[in-house]
Amino acid sequence: VKVHVWLAQAAFRETRFQDARSHYGEALEISRRRLDAVAEAEIHHGLGLVAQALGAFDQAEESLVAALHAHRRRGDLAREADTLSCLGSLSAASGDLVKAEGCLRRALAIHMALGDGNGETRVLGLLAMVLQEGGCLVEAREAHRACLERARRLEARQSEVVALLNLAT
Repeated sequence: VKVHVWLAQAAFRETRFQDARSHYGEALEISRRRLDAVAEAEIHHGLGLVAQALGAFDQAEESLVAALHAHRRRGDLAREADTLSCLGSLSAASGDLVKAEGCLRRALAIHMALGDGNGETRVLGLLAMVLQEGGCLVEAREAHRACLERARRLEARQSEVVALLNLAT
């Protein structure tokens, strides 16, 4: 399983999405035979990202929701938050800003409860963009400022630059 997942991730990074999907598919078959729920959840997550990259939004959502349910069953809050963040990005990309905002707010609440500053910063940046796209400019500006504050506290320079650029527009 690990070899196929590694190959899928490498193919994804190289934008060879069909190869990534194929390797994830093989890994999923093996993980199901082994009853490996942890691997299966991660594979569904990966398949969701691949499907989104290919523009297959319905398939991406199906895979990410499967991963989300698996993470919830296992009580893995960190992975749940990451998957909610991906679902939020997917919903925004497909034009459903209300759903995107809901997913991102849930992800943010989990990251905050876990004390995950990096996760908070990442999700705040995404949430700010969704709010801005939806015309909620005051709230978007507040989210960009909160993202900037956390990025500075964490010395996350890339996030800091992005937040500054977004505040300038």
